Amino acid sequence: MTRYAVDLDGTLADTVGATLEIFNERYGTRYTKADVTDWHFWNTFPELQMLPESKRKDIILRMMDEAWISGRVRPEPGAAEFMRELTEREPQVDIVTGRSMGTPTEVIERWLGKNGIPYRNLVRVRGSQEKVYHGYDVYWDDDPNLAVDIWRRWPEKRMFLVSQPWNREGEVIVALDSPRIRRVHDLRKGLTGRGRQMRLLRHPEVHVRAHRRRA
Repeated sequence: MTRYAVDLDGTLADTVGATLEIFNERYGTRYTKADVTDWHFWNTFPELQMLPESKRKDIILRMMDEAWISGRVRPEPGAAEFMRELTEREPQVDIVTGRSMGTPTEVIERWLGKNGIPYRNLVRVRGSQEKVYHGYDVYWDDDPNLAVDIWRRWPEKRMFLVSQPWNREGEVIVALDSPRIRRVHDLRKGLTGRGRQMRLLRHPEVHVRAHRRRA
Protein backbone atom coordinates (compact mmCIF):
# COMPACT_ATOMS: atom_id res chain seq x y z
CA MET A 1 0.00 0.00 0.00
CA THR A 2 1.37 3.39 -0.99
CA ARG A 3 2.17 5.69 1.93
CA TYR A 4 2.00 9.48 1.66
CA ALA A 5 3.84 12.15 3.66
CA VAL A 6 2.35 15.63 3.47
CA ASP A 7 4.39 18.54 4.82
CA LEU A 8 2.97 21.22 7.12
CA ASP A 9 4.88 24.54 6.86
CA GLY A 10 4.77 25.91 3.34
CA THR A 11 2.54 23.11 2.07
CA LEU A 12 -0.60 23.04 4.22
CA ALA A 13 0.20 26.06 6.41
CA ASP A 14 1.26 29.58 5.40
CA THR A 15 3.82 29.80 8.18
CA VAL A 16 6.13 32.11 6.23
CA GLY A 17 3.35 34.63 5.61
CA ALA A 18 2.49 34.72 9.32
CA THR A 19 6.15 35.01 10.29
CA LEU A 20 6.63 37.93 7.91
CA GLU A 21 3.72 39.72 9.57
CA ILE A 22 5.59 39.57 12.87
CA PHE A 23 8.89 40.56 11.25
CA ASN A 24 7.31 43.56 9.49
CA GLU A 25 5.72 44.78 12.72
CA ARG A 26 9.04 44.65 14.57
CA TYR A 27 11.31 46.06 11.90
CA GLY A 28 8.95 48.46 10.12
CA THR A 29 9.30 46.57 6.83
CA ARG A 30 6.85 45.38 4.17
CA TYR A 31 8.17 42.00 3.12
CA THR A 32 5.89 39.49 1.41
CA LYS A 33 6.41 35.85 0.51
CA ALA A 34 7.56 36.92 -2.95
CA ASP A 35 10.67 38.41 -1.29
CA VAL A 36 11.67 35.08 0.27
CA THR A 37 13.64 33.43 -2.53
CA ASP A 38 16.08 31.44 -0.34
CA TRP A 39 15.12 28.31 1.58
CA HIS A 40 17.31 29.60 4.42
CA PHE A 41 15.21 32.72 4.49
CA TRP A 42 16.82 34.22 7.59
CA ASN A 43 19.56 35.20 5.12
CA THR A 44 17.07 37.27 3.10
CA PHE A 45 16.71 40.32 5.31
CA PRO A 46 19.24 43.19 5.31
CA GLU A 47 17.96 44.12 8.78
CA LEU A 48 19.64 40.98 10.20
CA GLN A 49 22.84 40.86 8.18
CA MET A 50 25.02 42.39 10.89
CA LEU A 51 24.32 39.33 13.05
CA PRO A 52 25.97 35.89 12.83
CA GLU A 53 23.94 33.42 10.77
CA SER A 54 23.16 31.33 13.83
CA LYS A 55 21.57 34.37 15.48
CA ARG A 56 19.63 35.30 12.33
CA LYS A 57 18.29 31.78 12.13
CA ASP A 58 17.33 31.74 15.81
CA ILE A 59 15.40 35.01 15.47
CA ILE A 60 13.37 33.71 12.52
CA LEU A 61 12.71 30.28 14.01
CA ARG A 62 11.46 31.90 17.21
CA MET A 63 9.16 34.11 15.17
CA MET A 64 7.82 31.03 13.41
CA ASP A 65 7.00 29.41 16.75
CA GLU A 66 5.39 32.66 17.86
CA ALA A 67 3.28 32.74 14.70
CA TRP A 68 1.93 29.27 15.50
CA ILE A 69 1.38 29.81 19.21
CA SER A 70 -0.32 33.19 18.70
CA GLY A 71 -2.74 31.74 16.14
CA ARG A 72 -1.56 33.82 13.19
CA VAL A 73 -0.91 30.91 10.83
CA ARG A 74 -3.48 30.44 8.09
CA PRO A 75 -3.94 27.45 5.78
CA GLU A 76 -2.45 27.58 2.32
CA PRO A 77 -5.18 27.93 -0.35
CA GLY A 78 -7.04 24.67 -0.87
CA ALA A 79 -5.24 22.81 1.94
CA ALA A 80 -8.36 21.33 3.53
CA GLU A 81 -9.94 20.37 0.20
CA PHE A 82 -6.71 18.75 -0.94
CA MET A 83 -6.31 16.69 2.22
CA ARG A 84 -9.95 15.62 2.23
CA GLU A 85 -9.66 14.36 -1.34
CA LEU A 86 -6.33 12.64 -0.77
CA THR A 87 -7.44 10.91 2.45
CA GLU A 88 -10.66 9.78 0.78
CA ARG A 89 -8.63 8.11 -1.97
CA GLU A 90 -5.76 6.79 0.15
CA PRO A 91 -5.83 5.37 3.71
CA GLN A 92 -2.12 5.92 4.44
CA VAL A 93 -1.78 9.73 4.56
CA ASP A 94 0.29 11.28 7.35
CA ILE A 95 1.30 14.87 8.03
CA VAL A 96 5.08 14.76 8.46
CA THR A 97 6.66 17.95 9.74
CA GLY A 98 10.00 19.27 10.87
CA ARG A 99 8.24 22.12 12.74
CA SER A 100 10.30 23.22 15.74
CA MET A 101 9.45 21.63 19.06
CA GLY A 102 8.97 25.19 20.25
CA THR A 103 5.54 24.77 18.69
CA PRO A 104 3.70 22.25 20.90
CA THR A 105 2.04 19.28 19.22
CA GLU A 106 -1.32 20.25 20.71
CA VAL A 107 -1.11 23.64 18.97
CA ILE A 108 -0.66 21.92 15.61
CA GLU A 109 -3.40 19.37 16.27
CA ARG A 110 -5.80 22.11 17.33
CA TRP A 111 -4.98 24.10 14.17
CA LEU A 112 -5.57 21.07 11.93
CA GLY A 113 -8.93 20.39 13.58
CA LYS A 114 -10.01 24.02 13.43
CA ASN A 115 -9.23 24.19 9.71
CA GLY A 116 -10.88 20.88 8.85
CA ILE A 117 -7.69 19.16 7.68
CA PRO A 118 -7.91 15.35 8.00
CA TYR A 119 -4.91 13.04 8.39
CA ARG A 120 -3.95 9.62 9.75
CA ASN A 121 -0.96 10.49 11.95
CA LEU A 122 0.92 13.67 12.81
CA VAL A 123 4.60 12.72 12.63
CA ARG A 124 7.28 15.10 13.88
CA VAL A 125 10.85 14.80 12.60
CA ARG A 126 14.07 16.73 13.16
CA GLY A 127 14.23 18.22 9.68
CA SER A 128 13.10 17.51 6.14
CA GLN A 129 16.01 15.22 5.30
CA GLU A 130 14.91 12.81 8.02
CA LYS A 131 11.57 12.32 6.28
CA VAL A 132 13.00 9.87 3.75
CA TYR A 133 13.87 7.39 6.51
CA HIS A 134 10.29 6.95 7.70
CA GLY A 135 9.16 4.57 4.99
CA TYR A 136 7.00 6.89 2.88
CA ASP A 137 6.62 6.43 -0.85
CA VAL A 138 5.21 9.78 -2.01
CA TYR A 139 5.90 13.24 -0.60
CA TRP A 140 4.07 16.55 -0.92
CA ASP A 141 6.53 19.17 0.30
CA ASP A 142 7.97 22.63 -0.44
CA ASP A 143 11.57 21.80 0.52
CA PRO A 144 13.87 21.97 -2.53
CA ASN A 145 16.59 20.13 -0.62
CA LEU A 146 14.27 17.17 -0.05
CA ALA A 147 13.45 17.10 -3.77
CA VAL A 148 17.15 17.04 -4.68
CA ASP A 149 17.87 14.36 -2.07
CA ILE A 150 15.09 12.10 -3.39
CA TRP A 151 16.21 12.70 -6.97
CA ARG A 152 19.81 11.75 -6.15
CA ARG A 153 19.47 8.96 -3.60
CA TRP A 154 15.99 7.46 -3.45
CA PRO A 155 14.83 6.08 -6.83
CA GLU A 156 11.90 4.26 -5.21
CA LYS A 157 10.39 7.51 -3.87
CA ARG A 158 8.31 10.19 -5.58
CA MET A 159 7.70 13.84 -4.71
CA PHE A 160 5.32 16.63 -5.58
CA LEU A 161 7.20 19.90 -4.97
CA VAL A 162 4.67 22.50 -3.85
CA SER A 163 5.73 25.66 -5.66
CA GLN A 164 6.91 28.52 -3.44
CA PRO A 165 9.26 31.48 -4.10
CA TRP A 166 12.02 29.74 -2.13
CA ASN A 167 12.13 26.61 -4.33
CA ARG A 168 12.32 28.10 -7.82
CA GLU A 169 16.09 28.37 -8.22
CA GLY A 170 19.23 26.28 -7.80
CA GLU A 171 19.79 22.55 -8.18
CA VAL A 172 16.11 21.76 -7.71
CA ILE A 173 15.56 22.93 -11.30
CA VAL A 174 17.69 20.00 -12.49
CA ALA A 175 15.82 17.58 -10.22
CA LEU A 176 12.55 18.62 -11.86
CA ASP A 177 13.73 17.02 -15.10
CA SER A 178 13.18 13.67 -13.38
CA PRO A 179 9.77 12.02 -13.83
CA ARG A 180 9.89 11.25 -10.09
CA ILE A 181 9.82 14.93 -9.07
CA ARG A 182 6.93 17.11 -10.16
CA ARG A 183 6.15 20.74 -9.34
CA VAL A 184 2.59 21.56 -8.24
CA HIS A 185 1.57 25.22 -8.39
CA ASP A 186 -1.78 24.81 -6.63
CA LEU A 187 -2.75 22.10 -4.15
CA ARG A 188 -6.31 22.33 -5.38
CA LYS A 189 -5.21 21.22 -8.83
CA GLY A 190 -2.75 18.60 -7.67
CA LEU A 191 -5.27 15.76 -7.58
CA THR A 192 -7.48 16.62 -10.54
CA GLY A 193 -8.70 13.31 -11.89
CA ARG A 194 -6.83 10.07 -12.34
CA GLY A 195 -4.46 11.26 -15.03
CA ARG A 196 -0.70 11.67 -15.00
CA GLN A 197 -0.62 12.73 -11.36
CA MET A 198 -2.14 9.50 -10.13
CA ARG A 199 -0.01 7.40 -12.49
CA LEU A 200 3.04 8.99 -10.87
CA LEU A 201 1.67 8.34 -7.40
CA ARG A 202 1.15 4.69 -8.22
CA HIS A 203 4.43 4.10 -10.03
CA PRO A 204 5.16 0.35 -10.14
CA GLU A 205 8.58 0.87 -8.54
CA VAL A 206 7.05 2.23 -5.32
CA HIS A 207 7.77 0.01 -2.32
CA VAL A 208 6.41 0.07 1.21
CA ARG A 209 8.75 -0.01 4.19
CA ALA A 210 8.24 -0.33 7.90
CA HIS A 211 7.27 2.90 9.67
CA ARG A 212 7.79 4.04 13.23
CA ARG A 213 5.57 6.83 14.44
CA ARG A 214 7.26 9.78 16.12
CA ALA A 215 5.70 11.71 18.98
